[in-house]
Amino acid sequence: TGSITGTGMNIGNLSVGQEVTITYRATVTASSGTLVNTANARADNAPQVQDTANVVVVNTTPVNNYQLTIDKQVRNITTSNSFSKNSSAQIGQEVEFQLRVTNTGNTALSNVRVDDNLPTGLNSTSTFNGFIGNLGVGQSQTLTLRATVNSGVSNGSCLLNVAYAQADNASRAQDNANVCVSGVLGTSINVQQSKKAFNDTKNADATTVTAAREDFITYTLTVTNSGNAAADNYIITDDLSGVLPFADVTDNGGGTVSGNIITYPGVTIPAGGSVSKTFRTRVKFSLNNSLSYVMRNTYGNTVVVNIGGVQGASIFVAPTTGTASTSAAVFAGLFTSGFLAFRKRRELYRLIFA
Repeated sequence: TGSITGTGMNIGNLSVGQEVTITYRATVTASSGTLVNTANARADNAPQVQDTANVVVVNTTPVNNYQLTIDKQVRNITTSNSFSKNSSAQIGQEVEFQLRVTNTGNTALSNVRVDDNLPTGLNSTSTFNGFIGNLGVGQSQTLTLRATVNSGVSNGSCLLNVAYAQADNASRAQDNANVCVSGVLGTSINVQQSKKAFNDTKNADATTVTAAREDFITYTLTVTNSGNAAADNYIITDDLSGVLPFADVTDNGGGTVSGNIITYPGVTIPAGGSVSKTFRTRVKFSLNNSLSYVMRNTYGNTVVVNIGGVQGASIFVAPTTGTASTSAAVFAGLFTSGFLAFRKRRELYRLIFA
């Protein structure tokens, strides 16, 4: 027994081989740095000894995250189908595009504006071009635009419509939707998108293992046409906003990377068939070893790849790229919480904290 005073704790006498362990708790008040705690022990007939233990405080205060995302979809009004990334239509039929702009960051966005110029083959008396105003955190704005498939479009053609959004304090984001034209009565084009990732280094599905720095990961984009007519000039494009902050593209598989977007030349998706495109990435060696990371990317379905860090590390998550195949997101960081790492230099033996 003993008492804690301003000069320490007196535990009395210690016999040969006797040991006393003392524990106590403290609250961290510093915002960052290494806190060194030194303990001393002494006796009337023994010299003073000491030992230290460190508490490393990491400042993970969230920074302003200016993030704007968009999600674009389309539906055939004439046939009354629902919104999706792709819609089949015949010449003369009316389609409707829906564009949802969202502030997914932690700071208000000012002067948000959109641009959406319809491709040749679609006629409309209105556009998305112009300002939609400011968006608070979590706030969304949804816009719709109707267009008619004109008579100059050849059967089987797929018309790619790309929309852009940006703000004074956020970079430009983009997303797209397709209208595939089946000019013959009774024919249809119905395409679905899907994506998977494979960790080549670990020879496993990348979503089931934790990636390490410099691991190679191959992404596969697949478009399947379950309709009874071929989809011509179908452009496969994918937004890599949630990938490129953490990995570099080492093989674009025939595609072209511009900013955060990878785009492949137009291809024909046969009726009842599918086409796949791949690109390969390598996890960056320069990633902070004390942090874990999450790469999230959507093309039809969402693929999540975890990148490991030291035990107990904070997790850094890239912004979600949206529910769409190329819903764009501007990279911004999000730290979830602070952490303390405690390490001890050597065993504290027969010491009394002073």
